Amino acid sequence: MLQQFGLGLAVAILLDAVVIRCLIVPAVMQLLGRRAWWLPRPLRRLLPKAELQRHP
Repeated sequence: MLQQFGLGLAVAILLDAVVIRCLIVPAVMQLLGRRAWWLPRPLRRLLPKAELQRHP
């Protein structure tokens, strides 16, 4: 029974590492486009605003 549990855990980790993280997440990010990088309003108030300066 312990060997079956170990095999099941190994398959689950492999499935998560290959299918979910390498295939599904990038595909969903591509489909969402700019909406994937949405920042919630409360966090927007807490984070400092970065401003770019041009050098003359």
